[in-house]
Order: sequence, then C-alpha cells, then structure tokens
Amino acid sequence: MQRKDWDRKEFIKGLAVFSSNERSQGMSPVEAVKSSHTFDWMFVAYGDNPNYAEWVKEAIARIKTLSSKQQAKESEEIHEDFDRDVEELVNEDE
Repeated sequence: MQRKDWDRKEFIKGLAVFSSNERSQGMSPVEAVKSSHTFDWMFVAYGDNPNYAEWVKEAIARIKTLSSKQQAKESEEIHEDFDRDVEELVNEDE
C-alpha cells in the first residue's frame, strides 16, 4: 500500500471521528456531515496534504450519492405507506 492510500484511510477515519457527535445524536451520516462544521475541522487536520482536495471531492460525491439513496428510500416509504392505506380502505369497502 502506498503512502497516499494510508493518508486517504486516515482522512476517512477523521471524517468519521469529526462527525461522530452528530451521529451519536441520531443523525444519519449524510445529515451529520451536512449540518456540522466537519469539513472545517477536516481542513485543519488534513488540509496540508496535497491530496486533500481530491479526498474532499470524493467524500462529497459519496455523501451526495448516499443522500440521493436516502431520499429515494424515504420517497419509496411514503409511497408504500400511501399504497398500504389505500389498500386498507379498499378492503374495508368490500
């Protein structure tokens, strides 16, 4: 493993540590990173690494992907709840 790979792993661990307080309060990882000053702390800890900008782009892309999946799941759940309610009403009428 190259030094760059070890540094990247350390960056990811740091991201988990800096967002752990919000996550312990019940926020999803996406909400925790969006609502806190995580990247401010990440810059202080890792900003001097020449790969920092690349890592931040990767992390933000991953967060956006997770956020999209989370929103899609919530949307599906809403539709499932609605479908279930409609089905119950139909069954009551029979």
